[in-house]
Formats: sequence, structure tokens, C-alpha cells
Amino acid sequence: MTANANSTRRRRTMRTRLVWSLVLVATAGILIAGVITVLAVQHGAEHSAQSNIEHKAANIVNDVKEVQGQAASGSAAPALRLRDLLDQVRSAVQVSDAHLVFVRADGGVATYNQVLSTTAGRRLIGNDSEASDLVALPKGVSADDLALDQVARGSTTTLRQNGNVYLAERVPSLTRTRATPVIIVSDVVDTGAARRAATAFIIAALIALAACVVVSTLLARRLTKPLTAIDTAARALAAGDLTARVDLGRRTDRETAEVAATLNQMASDLDGARRAERSFLQAVSHDLRTPLTSIRGYAEALADGTVDATDDQARVRAAEVITTESRRLERLVRDLLDLSRLDAHEFSLRPQPCDAAALAATTVAGFAPQAQSLGVELQAPDAGAVPADLDPERFGQIIANLVENALKYARSRVAVTFGASERDVTVTVADNGAGIPDAEQARVFERLYTARSAPGRPVGTGLGLTVVHELARAMGGGARLVSSGTDGTVFSVTVARGSTGVGF
Repeated sequence: MTANANSTRRRRTMRTRLVWSLVLVATAGILIAGVITVLAVQHGAEHSAQSNIEHKAANIVNDVKEVQGQAASGSAAPALRLRDLLDQVRSAVQVSDAHLVFVRADGGVATYNQVLSTTAGRRLIGNDSEASDLVALPKGVSADDLALDQVARGSTTTLRQNGNVYLAERVPSLTRTRATPVIIVSDVVDTGAARRAATAFIIAALIALAACVVVSTLLARRLTKPLTAIDTAARALAAGDLTARVDLGRRTDRETAEVAATLNQMASDLDGARRAERSFLQAVSHDLRTPLTSIRGYAEALADGTVDATDDQARVRAAEVITTESRRLERLVRDLLDLSRLDAHEFSLRPQPCDAAALAATTVAGFAPQAQSLGVELQAPDAGAVPADLDPERFGQIIANLVENALKYARSRVAVTFGASERDVTVTVADNGAGIPDAEQARVFERLYTARSAPGRPVGTGLGLTVVHELARAMGGGARLVSSGTDGTVFSVTVARGSTGVGF
């Protein structure tokens, strides 16, 4: 219960973290976009104000030049022309809400009284006391802020300060005064546009975040729901329910579907392995019980006197049965041990120089008495010396298992042939038995599998060919069913002539 609760909390934490991660990413993106938008609006407002004052300054300068040109070409008296010029300049400056200051040679700005002390200044200011602002600096701005000393020499400067934009530009000389006239044009930056943009952005951001939370929750649920199903199936498998499977439906991401398919395949393999294990145990139990029953029965018969002690033939038959069944039991145990070592990768080879052809012939010759008793002709391989570096005991075991298997099913003949190449040696065993059905030929190397029957002969445990197959692989080769039909069956095994000696 605790493990399930912890698992549930972990799943919820994963979903929560996923939602929070998506929301945080979306929030960061919205904030970055918002800041960029507000800065862009602010920059646009400043640029608009800058363009506006540049346009105003250019208009004033052009008006002054135009008035100067008209005055220079007129026939009126100079005093009248100067008066008209100053009147028009004053009107242009006032219309543009600008300032016309006079910069002295020392870089300072002429005061109101200094301007008023000149004839042109009195004409420019007139009798309107409020016109004094016309020839004064804008409030909060100094001559150094606008670098008026440089403007007087012909440059143009701009200044952004306190939400305003200022432009200072020299204008053509109005009179023969020592001071240089400079027009100062200003405009207010529309900060309201940035505030309005920020307000609209906040509203849009809240809506977007709400949508993001909803979408993130749905997405997190969709991503974690298959994981929950996989976790449930995995826990069921761990608890021993090998029938558990993951069903994610059709609307599933490819990666998740692949994980589920892998888990289902693993469950199927485990289920098949369990069934095979049960079948294996049942078959082994049967194969162990049969010789043990015979051994026990004849042993008890000898012990309790059921077998006549004076009957030598009966005692010999009992001894032969016990010996035969003991060997059968020994062979089964040996095969099981070999397979367990092969499965556990604890099997090792001990290669040594030997004559592979002579070893094959000797091993086959050892089955001559058994073949004779069964009425089967056994043809041993006839080949010259074939030096090889392999494990002679395991190589002999392979040949012995093949020959023993063939003798169980042969009608009248078993032929063993031997071949060699530069890299490997090949042993082929053919019998003229009933053959193996086509549908079952792919299973001949499976454990405990017996596909053929031979009336009057013990079929065996079904492990001999499995051992052959695994040993051949360990020795750098393989085993295969060459052919099988009504005329008999042919097996072929190939092993490397130069074994590494490490096995698995």
C-alpha cells in the first residue's frame, strides 16, 4: 500500500512538474514578448516625437530663409524689411511652440534683458511680457545639456529627458548681432501608448496563461496516462500475472506505443517461457520417473525375492534393466547439467591438438555393438588425418548424440561422413528412418522435443539435439537439419578447427 501511494505521488508530481514547466516556459515567452512589445511601442513613440521636432525645426529654418530671401529682394527700407522679418520669425516660432535663444560667444545663452536691450530683440519680443519664454531655454534644460556651444558652430543636437525630446539647430542670422540664434524645438513622447500597450498585453497574457494552463493540463494528462497504464501492467507482471498487457488504444504517440509494445512482447516471452518451463519440468519429471521406477522395481524384486535367486537369467535381466535405466538416467542428468551451464554462460572448452577425423571414427565405432543389437548397419567415416585444435571430449559428445539419435529411428542403416576445410570440420549423420514432418522440422533443436517414433525403441529425452546445437555454437559452428522425409533424416554439424577455448 505504501509503495502504491508513493508511486501515485510520484506520478502526480511528474504531472504537476510537467504542467508547471509548460506554464513557466509560456510565461517566460509571454514576458519576453511583452517587454519587447512595450519597448518597441516606446521606441516608436520616441521616434515619432523625434521625427515631429525635426520636421518643425526644418519648417522654421526654411521659413526664416524664405523671409530672408524676400526681404533681400524687396524695395522697402531696411528697417521695414527687418521688422517684417522679425515678425514672421516670431510667428513661426510661436506656431511651432519652439524657443529661439541667442548663444553668446562664450557658449552661454543671452538673458531676457540682454535680448531686450537690442533693437532686434525688442522687435522680436514686442510688448508682450509672456513672450519672454520665447528667448529662454525650456524649463529643466541647460545649455550644456543641449551642447549649444557646438550648435552655434553649426551642429545639431538632440536630447531625451523627462519624457520630452528636444532638438537644437542653428538658424540663419537674423541681425548683425554678436549672438548666434538657435532654434530649440521640443515634443512630448507619448508614454500613454506604452501604457496602453502594457495594459492590453497584461490582459492578453492572462488569457494566454489561462489557456496554457488548460492545454498543459490536458497534455500532461495525455502523456502520463499511458505511463500509468504501463506502470499498472508492469506491476501486474511483477506480481506474477503474466497475462497482463498494456492497451493504449490507437491515439498514442509512437514512442509510448513502442514502449508498450516492448513490454507486451516481454510479457508474452515471459508467459511463453513459463509455459515452456512447466512443460520442461513435466517432461523431465516424467523422464526421471520412468527409469527410477524401473530401477526401484527390479531392485525391490531382487531384494524381496520376487526374482528367483536360482534363476540366473532372471537375475541377469534385472541387472541389465537396472544398468540400462541407470545409464539413461545418467545421460539425462548429464544433458541437463550441460544445458544449465550453457544457459548460465559458465560453460568452457578445453581445446587441444588432435586428429578430428580419427576422433570421429573412434566415437562412431563405439556404437557398433548397439547398432548390431538393433539390426542397423552403421557406416563409420573414412577420412585421412585432419589435425585440429578443439575440445575432443565435447566434439565426441556431439557425434555421439547425433549417432545415438539416428540409431533410435533408423530402419536399417546409419551413415556417418566426415569433411574438412581450412577453417572447420563437418560431420554428417544420415538415417533411413521415417523422417520428421515438415511442420515440425523447425523445432528439432528445441528442448524435450521428439518428433518421431520408433516402435520397440526408447525415444529418449529430447535433449540430445539441443545439446548438439548449443555445443556446436560454443565451438564456433552450428547444427542444422539438412533434409528429412520418408527416406530418412540427415543432420549436419560444423565446428571450427581452431577453437578459442573460451566457450560462452
